[in-house]
Amino acid sequence: MQTGLPFTSYHLSPVLIEALTKLGYTHTTPVQSAVIPRALRGDSLVVRYQTGSGKTHAFLIPIFANVKSKAGLQVMVVSPTRELAIQTYQFAKTLNETLGSPLKIVLLQGGFDKQHDQEKLSPLPEILFVTPGRMNEIEGMMERQVYQGLKTIVLDEADMLMDPSFIESTTHILSTLTQPQILVFSASMAAPLLNRLSKYFKSDSTIEPKEKSINPSGVRHALIDIKHQDPIQSIVDILTIRKPYFLLIFASRVQRVIQIEQALKARQLKVASLHGDLQSRERRHLLKRIQSGEFQIVVASDIASRGMDLPNVSDVLSVDLPQDLDYYFHRAGRAGRFKNEGQSYVFYNSHEEDSLERLKQRGVHFSLLSLKNSQLQPIKNLNRGKIFKKEDEALSRDIKIAIQKYRSSEVKPGYKKKVKLAVEKVKHQYKRKAIKKKIRERLFGG
Repeated sequence: MQTGLPFTSYHLSPVLIEALTKLGYTHTTPVQSAVIPRALRGDSLVVRYQTGSGKTHAFLIPIFANVKSKAGLQVMVVSPTRELAIQTYQFAKTLNETLGSPLKIVLLQGGFDKQHDQEKLSPLPEILFVTPGRMNEIEGMMERQVYQGLKTIVLDEADMLMDPSFIESTTHILSTLTQPQILVFSASMAAPLLNRLSKYFKSDSTIEPKEKSINPSGVRHALIDIKHQDPIQSIVDILTIRKPYFLLIFASRVQRVIQIEQALKARQLKVASLHGDLQSRERRHLLKRIQSGEFQIVVASDIASRGMDLPNVSDVLSVDLPQDLDYYFHRAGRAGRFKNEGQSYVFYNSHEEDSLERLKQRGVHFSLLSLKNSQLQPIKNLNRGKIFKKEDEALSRDIKIAIQKYRSSEVKPGYKKKVKLAVEKVKHQYKRKAIKKKIRERLFGG
């Protein structure tokens, strides 16, 4: 990724610049170059940049530059999922520790005892990281006005913060504040929320790249036609061929995620699954293990596609496409983060042609590959006409049954024509059944 100016070019304290340098940050990314100067001035901003562009530090750095110690709650960062809230909190905690700062930073999330969380708010932290559900409960947990000193609210991955109760709570909090700074970050549109918050933004508040695409620039895309092959064996073949440093596999349904994980474990592969059906404690523990590099393969639902920083993802494989195609870009963006390049593979499913066409219209260029004899080979087109060229045993059986209906000891008028029509009907029905079966196998494991 192209870098911008060194952090020494901005109005940041030498201590903060030194801490960033220790953590390996010396120059801004494009989104940071655009956001940091204005955020330091206290501007409210809507920031739409692709995943992996450095949005988290674009708001953390101005926060640490402006926040004052022992001055009560000044900043609240809202993340749509517990995993993203934990990750962002950890970034802030590491920066705070590197600074040697006395700032109190607190994370509140669902799944914990409210009494315990209430104790964490006394005394009030300077920076609060929170998920929407817990944010709705904070005022009820405190006897006094907890938000009275709040100056900045960050809404991260804002297009996922669409719950009406959250929007109501947010607008209520803002109504009690005087000239609050609101920083809205997302890779895609968050229209319902932004409409409610529009009065807080000026006409020039939106920051986005010149090319308004959420397609990650460092990612190559490929469609893999696995035809009749078992999807699990196809995944194993890709592992053998590609030898990825870290493969992240996406499936839309939790059931399918679990099936893939279990099938790969049965082949003695080191694999984990990450999905919404896991308990909060399980997910936190699993994330730590993933981020420590324990697994080469992670199978995930789209909970892992938004904002979470899974380290060193070299390859992403989608066994299907998400219903909301924005999530495809978030999936692909798990690879190719920051200065790295990555590869996004998609198993080709003929019933997803419309979705693939829409992705192409949005700037995704797919190379075409065929997985055959445990090799990935470039192909010119996805001609599926040969799939049903060979008649298998079931089709042959059904054709014989159809012919038998018209067989008799004597040849009757129109016999050949009736037999031909009967055979064509069987073939047509069988082809439709086979297509549906293959779709079910690809999506749901049979």
